[in-house]
Amino acid sequence: MPSIETALTAVQAANQAGVAAELVLILDNPDSITISAAKRFETNARIELTNVRDLGAARNHGVGCALGRYIAFLDGDDLCCRNWLVAAYREAKQFSNPCIVHPKFNLFFGRDYSRYFWMHPDVRKDCIKLSRLLVENLWTSSVFAEKDTFIHFPYVRNDLKNGVGYEDWAFNVETAIAGVKHIVAQDTILFIRRNKESSLLVASAAHAVMPDFGRVFARYPSFMDRIDICL
Repeated sequence: MPSIETALTAVQAANQAGVAAELVLILDNPDSITISAAKRFETNARIELTNVRDLGAARNHGVGCALGRYIAFLDGDDLCCRNWLVAAYREAKQFSNPCIVHPKFNLFFGRDYSRYFWMHPDVRKDCIKLSRLLVENLWTSSVFAEKDTFIHFPYVRNDLKNGVGYEDWAFNVETAIAGVKHIVAQDTILFIRRNKESSLLVASAAHAVMPDFGRVFARYPSFMDRIDICL
């Protein structure tokens, strides 16, 4: 499982750099094959089983399982770079305000999928208006932040049949409205696998899904006053 292998490499690099880290594998409603594959790594990773059957809820479960001050998420299809945890940790420690750290670069790839490459914006140097964030998800789901941030802003549960999804997008909007700064770690990259035949992204598009902005707006009713101000 390449994703787990890259995560382990990042954890090992962090520990070698003096940043204590562990890998926790959150298996949501796994079949026997998935459990068997994960157990190959149980010497170097902690396996946690859940049956919430939802990506956002599974992440929230992972927050509860985590023991450290900081948490980083990596989806099962993605590959992180070796220095990701060290670079993100150092970036967060240098930033005086609450923040969420993202990899600087993204490379999308996959069988029969056109590769493309793009950079995450950083609110310290890029003027990002909330109005743009409401129509475009500017950051991918691979994030690094303090555990308290994820506790205060839990991921929304997806409900594709009723048109609610993109839990990471809703998370980005809610945290941005609340004043949490989205920044990037220099010299980091995330490799994101895309599968045209079967993916949550494809299912979301098929159901014309939108993020659950209703919950966000109810929590921050005055957000429209800042919609054209840089975050």
